[in-house]
Amino acid sequence: MTRLSSTWLASALLSISLSTTLHAQTEDATTVFRKGNDAAAHSRWDDAISEYTRLSQAKVQAPSLYWNWSQAALGGGRKGEAMWALL
Repeated sequence: MTRLSSTWLASALLSISLSTTLHAQTEDATTVFRKGNDAAAHSRWDDAISEYTRLSQAKVQAPSLYWNWSQAALGGGRKGEAMWALL
């Protein structure tokens, strides 16, 4: 499997997982995840972590959520939180 196809597969699985988890919410999980990723891409670490926290509170359990959370925490200088998110 190529890197591109495995990345696409991981994104598709995450979208399915996130969508089914938060279907009753006013804002679906995929949208929240993208908002967090966008915030992280613009070095708005606290905003990104806030969005990832919303997903966690909604019981989303996706590896990519916690990986991105750890990266945002590390970017924001929160080393302990970054380590927690990875574990």
